[in-house]
Amino acid sequence: MNKQNTSYAELMEQQQKFKQYRKTFYAAFWKRWIAYLIDGAIITTGLYTLIIVAIGLTMGFNYELSPTDELSSLQAFIMIAWIICCFILPWFYYGFFERSKFQATPGKMLFKIVVVDVHFNPIGFDQASGRYWGKVLSYLLFYIGYIIAAFTKHKQGLHDLMAGTYVVNKKELAKKMQFSEDKQELSVMSTTDFLQTGKYD
Repeated sequence: MNKQNTSYAELMEQQQKFKQYRKTFYAAFWKRWIAYLIDGAIITTGLYTLIIVAIGLTMGFNYELSPTDELSSLQAFIMIAWIICCFILPWFYYGFFERSKFQATPGKMLFKIVVVDVHFNPIGFDQASGRYWGKVLSYLLFYIGYIIAAFTKHKQGLHDLMAGTYVVNKKELAKKMQFSEDKQELSVMSTTDFLQTGKYD
């Protein structure tokens, strides 16, 4: 019985500690913004490299075309490549990393922040995709969707609200998960005690 009381006291102490660091649970706006810039730099560098290589290959295979046809083909190719590079490849970039075991893009990894669903579980590619296309919408709305993350209760941007996700500090998430496990263990102990004695202590 004393052991259970001790466990309960420890749980209450942990709960108080959790309330203290709750303010730092969700990732700060500045961390998310710098992570976004880092990811943007990685994506841009990779995309420009691919475009340059692809243009070089395309021009190399068009020797038999007239200068006018070659220019038209090149313009069409650049347009298609631009669409793919600006929307499709970044979609897979964010989708791959955010649904991976890391739960974060390289930019987020540097700040030790991760993406989770509203139950604090890892997200799948579908939610990661929802976040990405929500970011595209935020971009079209002059970044307003990003800015609101600085003012919402759980520091969610428009894309987080659309996909049902949070961006949290990895260290604080580990503390919360441990707290949840301890709470569940205490609940089982209390239930067992009730079944044996007919009352809770």
